[in-house]
Amino acid sequence: MYPEETQQLSRLLVERISLKTNQKNKSKTFTHWEDATARYLVAESPQDTRRVLVLVTYRPTQLLPLYMASARRAVKLVNAVVALVTANAYISTLGGGHFLCRHLNQSTLLAKLQIGISMGLQDPVLESKCRVNLMYNALQLGKFKRARRILRREERVAEQLDSSELRKVCHAATVYLDKMDRLHKEEMLFHKNGGRPATLHDNFYRQRIVRMTNSLNVKQVEGHKLNLDAVPMVYSFMSKTVALVSTLLAALGSANAELETVKLSHPYGSSAEVFLFGAHVKSFRAAMDPNLDVLFMSNDSYLDGVNPIRGGIPVVFPNFGGAPGFPNHGFARITNWTLAGVEEAADKNSPSVATFTMAASNSTRQMWPVEFELEYEVKLYANQLETALHVHNTFTEQIEFHTLLHNYLWVDDSQNEGVVVSGLKGVDYFDQVAKVNKTETREFISFNGSVQTGNTYLNAPDQVVATIKGVQFMDRTVTVQKAGFITGDAGQNQVETQTDAVVWNPGAERAKKLEDFGDEEYINMVAIEPGRVSVKQPLPAGQTFTLQQNITVTTL
Repeated sequence: MYPEETQQLSRLLVERISLKTNQKNKSKTFTHWEDATARYLVAESPQDTRRVLVLVTYRPTQLLPLYMASARRAVKLVNAVVALVTANAYISTLGGGHFLCRHLNQSTLLAKLQIGISMGLQDPVLESKCRVNLMYNALQLGKFKRARRILRREERVAEQLDSSELRKVCHAATVYLDKMDRLHKEEMLFHKNGGRPATLHDNFYRQRIVRMTNSLNVKQVEGHKLNLDAVPMVYSFMSKTVALVSTLLAALGSANAELETVKLSHPYGSSAEVFLFGAHVKSFRAAMDPNLDVLFMSNDSYLDGVNPIRGGIPVVFPNFGGAPGFPNHGFARITNWTLAGVEEAADKNSPSVATFTMAASNSTRQMWPVEFELEYEVKLYANQLETALHVHNTFTEQIEFHTLLHNYLWVDDSQNEGVVVSGLKGVDYFDQVAKVNKTETREFISFNGSVQTGNTYLNAPDQVVATIKGVQFMDRTVTVQKAGFITGDAGQNQVETQTDAVVWNPGAERAKKLEDFGDEEYINMVAIEPGRVSVKQPLPAGQTFTLQQNITVTTL
């Protein structure tokens, strides 16, 4: 009938949801059963007689009316098209199955999980459909600009892939988005002209649009009279792959929790925070001004434990940019690392240290069939943060890779020479925007608000300096000092290697196309990124490559 593994996975999902929910709601009673097409879980509370149903199906195209009895809310699936009544009933498709969410933030989380899974499967059409799903979520949360930005991107993808199916998905989404946008503007105008306070919540929009469409008949479902009037909201054409479901289940356990963070402090008053996800340095506050975070973090960044984090210091490995079969900028930044240890500073002259590790796994071997171990050290001083990535080649042959520490630095205003970067005059570089090789002639590099700056400086000097004019905070310099070297088995015979430096600011035009980056946030950041990216770094078997940097803050 259906693969036994698929049925086991769905059973596990239902049991885990039941256990987790029961721990928080001890007064609820749970019933779950299965038939030829699905497994079900119903949670009932005697206090409010509310019934919540969770469903995992084996056959997504079957008509399955679902409901929450007390609220008379329903969801209907017809040929993988989802129709729903309110924002509190939302379907997100999970690899041949469907999961009913009660709240939009849950469905947004699952939509992001879908994107991460589809990227891992290297299925661009599936990934694009998942992003359209995310567009609907953004729309229902009132983020019209973000929704339209996502949709424009997927329309371009549909043309590039020449996918008629994806074009239909985008067309349906465009029609709905235009209707929602028009209603939003009408309501805002009504409010502006002295009408009643604007009813801008999701139910208002949906009720208005329902009246513009052909109503479905009122139907009886298990004795409950349910109004199934709805507008198609999400077109979920997910593959029936056990791999997709199992990947979801692996992520589900931690998806609803905040990302685990390691905090460091120093006797002088400095502090740092590091996510275990990606061994990603989130924050660095120097003792000279603990109110100022030296690092920039986007307010629109994903923090779901699946998608890359925008800001801080992402660890790029083993590829820089896109590469066939690899996530953009590699898998290290989207992998949960292990905390190997934390040492608090013994005195004011010594650092507080956190060490993180990760190693080759079945998932990495599918993309890159080699053996390796990574060790990442984060050392906090009074006004300095030192990070060092050690790549150990535990394979039987030489390996080659890119690696980079993608520092996002906070600046008060990147425009009007509010920040200038120095130390690169005379260095050859590749202009990633113009796609040409150049030589740097400027003593001080500044940034044009509308145009993206993306330069890779080849064999760059060991020290690059950002001089930042203070607006909210004092004038300061942030110096990034870098080094790269290879050591042998016993840690001896250290040999220095060439390292590069990337200077990046997306500018206004590029910022508008980044869905995890605010339209105006380019004003408050500049990236200075040491690494080995112009060519791949070769590393013989048994040896270790180290990429090290010191970020030092001083006042002017």
